Amino acid sequence: MNRKMNEKKRKLAIVASGGGMTCAYSAGAITAFVEKFKLKKPDIIIGGSGSIGTLAYYVAKQYKSIKNVWLNLLCNKNVIDIKRLWRVIDVDYVIDNIFKKQEKLNVKKLVKSEIKLFIGVTDYERGKVEYFSNKSKINLFEAIRASMAVPMLYNKPVRINNRDYCDSFASCSVQAGIRKAISLGAKEIIAVNTQKDMSWEEDGFKVWLFAKSKEFKINFQKEIDKIQSFKLPNGIKLVLIEPKERLKIGFLKNTKKMLRATFNRGYRETEKNKELLDFLSKK
Repeated sequence: MNRKMNEKKRKLAIVASGGGMTCAYSAGAITAFVEKFKLKKPDIIIGGSGSIGTLAYYVAKQYKSIKNVWLNLLCNKNVIDIKRLWRVIDVDYVIDNIFKKQEKLNVKKLVKSEIKLFIGVTDYERGKVEYFSNKSKINLFEAIRASMAVPMLYNKPVRINNRDYCDSFASCSVQAGIRKAISLGAKEIIAVNTQKDMSWEEDGFKVWLFAKSKEFKINFQKEIDKIQSFKLPNGIKLVLIEPKERLKIGFLKNTKKMLRATFNRGYRETEKNKELLDFLSKK
């Protein structure tokens, strides 16, 4: 009885990084959690940017929707078109057509879930990383839109509660998510990271950052410093799932063939991850 009570107190969190279309790998990993490990009831879910749709469907128990979105619905020019310079990534299409219509996200289930979902965003004016949750009194579609609003590629912030928000490599970093999970009391964390080689994205963001206010730059640098100096505290069990080799897919590559290959790779590498197998066998 005491052993079971102690296990209940050890909160489990799942964290996923952003990374544009590389998050097809995370979608494959999350699907493996469900299909191979029957991992459906963590306490906390944290992510942002390209992974946030996957995590929202996961919390709403719409597991098949994850596959359909990544393998069928994201691979068209309505989503990404590098010739559409004013909006290379059309986040509005993803939210208003895919998440609301083609593969409708069940927001009622999302809100009622016992799993707490935290959506990473960046304050557009102040440069601070913040989180909305599925328990927040807000429009969750707008929180998801804000988390995906990549500067220079989507080109506008998203307004929530009289403040503007956007995406950034700080608010969707796996380190920020892990730190948030620990602050919420998680003792066991499974993290999926596809941002191992995102230097070009950071460089592009720096161009946009140049025009931001002094306050934004100072606060955002503090967020980056937290990421770079992050060390896992004692007493925290972390299983980190990352691609074994560099992903062939890029941030803006959304061909059906590449999305499927990346999704399948995430699935395969996750189901064969020895550390994950050992960790889940002991729960």
